[in-house]
Amino acid sequence: MAAFALGGAAAALDARWPTARVARWTAVAVGLAACELALFGYGLDRNRRGPEAPLLPGLGVANAMTLARGLLAAGVGGFLLVDAPGGLVWAPGALFLGAVALDGVDGVAARRLGRVTTLGSFLDMEFDSLGLLAGVLVGIAWGQLPPWYLLAGLARYAFVAGATRRRRRGLPVHSLPDSPRRRVLAVAQMLVVGGALLPVVGPPATWAVATVALVPFLRGFLVDWRALCRGMDG
Repeated sequence: MAAFALGGAAAALDARWPTARVARWTAVAVGLAACELALFGYGLDRNRRGPEAPLLPGLGVANAMTLARGLLAAGVGGFLLVDAPGGLVWAPGALFLGAVALDGVDGVAARRLGRVTTLGSFLDMEFDSLGLLAGVLVGIAWGQLPPWYLLAGLARYAFVAGATRRRRRGLPVHSLPDSPRRRVLAVAQMLVVGGALLPVVGPPATWAVATVALVPFLRGFLVDWRALCRGMDG
């Protein structure tokens, strides 16, 4: 299904773009989709309602939504190495905000249908991170976001790498307390990136908004890092 969707998108672009531009879009989009499908394969054994629950026979509607969200993010990433003249200049922002909208309903669908799984939680986190990074990179490449905003796309990966290094060194790694702050700050970054990818407002306004939004986002990671290292309430 992923190959069919990306192949159809590439065929549609081929009718409007030179072949070299279509090839660049396709290469990046397929690369991102391959990463997402690798994550999906890695987490497939988590398709359970709990660690000791039996493996479910199907993915369910919510996980299908999450996978569709990943394909939209891959489509956004395809614009990293190309510009988009004409009406297609709206495509990255529309795809990104479409993914954000699906992010808002896949969890609700899982709870309503009684299909909350550890796989869904895993994919939700990983696809959020990868989608944000893709959007940030495209925004920077197109000049809509400042270069230092790359910190927003890399923050979670740096956090996870730091936690992994602590575990390997035998240092304590405490569980993070629940906090709605994380979700609020993450949604704020998604909206900043989605807005920047739409050809409505450009620099210096988008750079200023992104910079202001970045400060509490990075501070939140510092608070969580202290909680992870010391067990303090973040």
